Amino acid sequence: MTTSLPPEDEQTYNNALAALLSSLHQSQTPEEIKKAAQRRTRTPSDMRRYLSRISLPHDSNLHCKNIVHITGTKGKGSTAAICESVLRNRDGLTTGTFTSPHLVDIRERIRIDGKPVSKEVFGQAYWEIRRRFEQWKQGSGRSATCTSINDLDEDGLPYLPGYFRMLTLMAVFIFAHYELDNGKRIDAV
Repeated sequence: MTTSLPPEDEQTYNNALAALLSSLHQSQTPEEIKKAAQRRTRTPSDMRRYLSRISLPHDSNLHCKNIVHITGTKGKGSTAAICESVLRNRDGLTTGTFTSPHLVDIRERIRIDGKPVSKEVFGQAYWEIRRRFEQWKQGSGRSATCTSINDLDEDGLPYLPGYFRMLTLMAVFIFAHYELDNGKRIDAV
């Protein structure tokens, strides 16, 4: 299989971070930014397609059964922190939290039991999702190599999601690979 993935020993946290900040996940020109902005009206359907492509069904009780989704314009981070703390400290649950933006370290966005995921887990999640996207692309009859965010499918959806969508998928992927609701088992991705 032709792939744009680096050799396994180079599939690290630092290289995952570099890829997230590259043209693979970031629009670079005003035209690319405009196209990406126009896609925002299709975010729910795009995310369902991305979840399907990485084999995380969005309509199943298999993954992430108990979710608190917080929306609004102000106070989401504080509200999430309070909910997470109550669920963890009062109810004894293992929790996963995804927030944005981060203050210092990108891993602050994806937390298990109030702590940012390790660099190892972050890197493993990124590279596993990239591998799945490239396998899906090859299965659709095209070269598996993903070269930029402008590499589009027949419906104009980028084969690799943009920065925020990729981080969201990484969070869902990590949470789906942890036992978050019974506190018994926490496995790396």
